Amino acid sequence: QSFINMNGRFRSPRYDIRTVANGTFVQDQAKKEEDPTDNGQEIEANSLYFDIKDSQLGMSGRFGRQSGNSGGIFGRFDGGLVGYDFNKALRFNAAYGYTVDFQHKGTVQTNLPFYSTSVTLGPFLKHLDVTPYYFSQDIDGINNRTSAGLESRWGHPKWNIFSLFDYEANYQEVNIFMLNALYRLSD
Repeated sequence: QSFINMNGRFRSPRYDIRTVANGTFVQDQAKKEEDPTDNGQEIEANSLYFDIKDSQLGMSGRFGRQSGNSGGIFGRFDGGLVGYDFNKALRFNAAYGYTVDFQHKGTVQTNLPFYSTSVTLGPFLKHLDVTPYYFSQDIDGINNRTSAGLESRWGHPKWNIFSLFDYEANYQEVNIFMLNALYRLSD
């Protein structure tokens, strides 16, 4: 088994551009001997994306295989995530892609499309950001998950709080309620 982790970065006063490639290569000789049609090779791309931020226009985009952790996206996906800063206290985000099925990590699963929209508001009271979102995902053309949620972050030099509320509309139930707090004891 071999691992690869490559990062490239270009920064200027206006642009911040990154490329990331992170994955594994496995050569399974036993699998090759069992089935002559199987070469025993597996390539798994954990992350493979291009990321660009334009500070002058207030725009950003990330395209490729990436992990989501906001806007109702929980986990790895193949697709794009774009954002636009209307001003310092208002940011619009949108994503479209395909959820990565862990049994078939080597391919893009086009039968698992999703989209997400969110708006980040803040900071309020110098430390609070809130992000309401809408998320929808299909599996083989049938809606699997439709949710609306709210993320909030309180970032302070001494303590941080993160909360997440995710409501699943199809089942009319709370899918996730989470509260995470961190307090710094000393400098």
